[in-house]
Amino acid sequence: MPNAKIHRPVGMAVGAVTACAMAPRGADPICRMIEGLGGLLGGYIGAALPDKFDPATCPNHRGVAHSVMTAIAGGRVSVTSLSAWQDRFRRDAAVFQTLAEAQEDGLKRFGYVLLSCLALAIAGALAGLAAGYASHLLLDAGTPRSLPLLVKGF
Repeated sequence: MPNAKIHRPVGMAVGAVTACAMAPRGADPICRMIEGLGGLLGGYIGAALPDKFDPATCPNHRGVAHSVMTAIAGGRVSVTSLSAWQDRFRRDAAVFQTLAEAQEDGLKRFGYVLLSCLALAIAGALAGLAAGYASHLLLDAGTPRSLPLLVKGF
């Protein structure tokens, strides 16, 4: 049965790959790398979330957070909203980068560059979070107990 020692590394890998794959085509390699690192962190967090919501107190602990319906709802939100959320953070990153380039003060320039990197990392983390959560559910679906439709016994 998969546990945190399996869920987290798989979530991190899937999160990083997903974030890099969802980065805009033709994106600067540094920007793609920053989004990939954000995806790595998002995947780590996302892979742990189902067990935070439904703590693993026994082998039959799976509730709503481990359900097929949650996977479907999460997939729907990812398909309909994720790109728009990411695009918003990418636009913010571009604004911060423009502000950085206009600064003569080195400390302010560094601050804006840092904000730009943070916005890109968040864009990647959003993709990684969704991918990490999905990887946790897919790993659990392959166990003998599988996933409930909504809650245990249903």
